[in-house]
Amino acid sequence: YYTRTLNLHVNSQVHSNFNTARSLGMRVMEISHGAYAAEVSALFASRDTSVLLIPQGGADASAQEGVAALADEICQWQSENRIEHLHVVTPSGTGTTAFFLAKALPYPCYTAPVAGKTAYLLEQMRALGEIPDNLHVISTQKKYHFAKPYREFLEIYRELLSCGIEFDLLYAPKMWLALWEHYAKIEGTVLYIHSGGVQGNGTMLQRYDYKGWR
Repeated sequence: YYTRTLNLHVNSQVHSNFNTARSLGMRVMEISHGAYAAEVSALFASRDTSVLLIPQGGADASAQEGVAALADEICQWQSENRIEHLHVVTPSGTGTTAFFLAKALPYPCYTAPVAGKTAYLLEQMRALGEIPDNLHVISTQKKYHFAKPYREFLEIYRELLSCGIEFDLLYAPKMWLALWEHYAKIEGTVLYIHSGGVQGNGTMLQRYDYKGWR
């Protein structure tokens, strides 16, 4: 795993996705911030066919195959449940999943930029191809900084948890808040695609504890 130089706090977090991956055999290659972009570009330029290189965030055309399989499952689910008007929702980091879902599905698809602004998300998507007409980028009126704790994020996490489903605290809260703000304009059944990542909730909840919000 090629990453920019890590701080001591990341290395000290026992219950985190990062250290779980290390315990499973992930080798960490730390690169200084100044040299990171050049070294990663050199890796991809090497074209070593014996190595599979996956960009940060999974922003790669090879993701299309897996997302197409997910789209087939969604279509089957829609048919089996006889749902007439389906709307598919999933949050976006790089936007790769949302982009390829919209390409593969005949339904309206909604996503919200979580790791950056809308303009940045659209730029990321255009690197994959022409943005499908059925893909709608929505967002919240309030601006949020990525990975920063917010009271409303914790509140919606708890509300969803009380319904029996745990969502991640990094991507899902902003997507759900954006969905609530735009829900009145959506006519039909909404299917939310859970993006996982709940193992990282332990360290995120610690940050809420530090603020005294739990």
